[in-house]
Parts: sequence; C-alpha cells; structure tokens
Amino acid sequence: MVAKIASQSAKPNGLKYVPQAEVRGFLDPLPVRRIWGVGPVTGDRIVSAGFETLGDLARETDAELTSQLGDWGVEIAKLARGEDVRDVEPYRDAVSYSEEHTFMNDISDHDMLESMIPHPRRVGGKTVAAGRRAGPHRGAEMEGSKANSARTAGLSVA
Repeated sequence: MVAKIASQSAKPNGLKYVPQAEVRGFLDPLPVRRIWGVGPVTGDRIVSAGFETLGDLARETDAELTSQLGDWGVEIAKLARGEDVRDVEPYRDAVSYSEEHTFMNDISDHDMLESMIPHPRRVGGKTVAAGRRAGPHRGAEMEGSKANSARTAGLSVA
C-alpha cells in the first residue's frame, strides 16, 4: 500500500522511494481517504469518528479503534501504519485501457487542441487491436475557440 500511495504522489513519473524508517512520516499527514479501498462513504465514517489523517488512526489503540469503527478499524489502522502483509501482484489482466497527455502549461491555442482530436481514435485502435471492445467515451471538449480546462478521453474495455 505504501508503494501505491508513493507512486500516486510522484506523478507524472510515479517513482518515489520511501525508506522503511520514513514510512510513518510519509503516511501520517495524509487524509484517511488515501488508504487504498477507502471510498467516500467509508472515509466519511472514519472522519466522523474523529480520525482525519492516517496518523490519527495509526496512533490510536486497538481497543478504541474497535469501539469507534468495529473490527475493521484495527485493520485500517495497520494500513495507516504501513503494516501491509498482502502480496504485491505485479501483473494482472487489464480491465481498462487509458492514455493521457498532460501539458506542462494550459493550452488555449485552438489549432493545438484540434490536433489532439485524433487521440481517442488511436486509443480505440489499440483497444480493437488487443481484441477488446470499446465502451462509451468522451473526447476533448471545446467551446468555440476557447478550450475547457479539462479534456478527457476514456475508453472502457469490455
């Protein structure tokens, strides 16, 4: 779990080394929702119990965690401490395929944005070449000559 959070925090390269001695210092200030698998509902439940950061969870006693959150509170706290004994799965079948291009600066040049429109077709071609079907997608969005701040193209693999 530490590796997953570290790689997410080091975008766009995704490379960040967290030595064992620095795991707690890295994790403690993070919000509880950064734990892999803690979604909005579970995150709200943890926060409403008084635990806003991973450090808050990590410092609490097992008895208090069980009292506040039930048995799974102890398991969540172990993850918050960086104690994760689950095996790393280096490869698994893809359930989706995506590509993105992040510009270093906002792009407002209409011609440059127009040149990005074929991108969903390239992604779709790779999906078909892999023998998969493409689901709904949304391409780059533009209003007249002004681009929106977010441009998304996604293809779901069915």
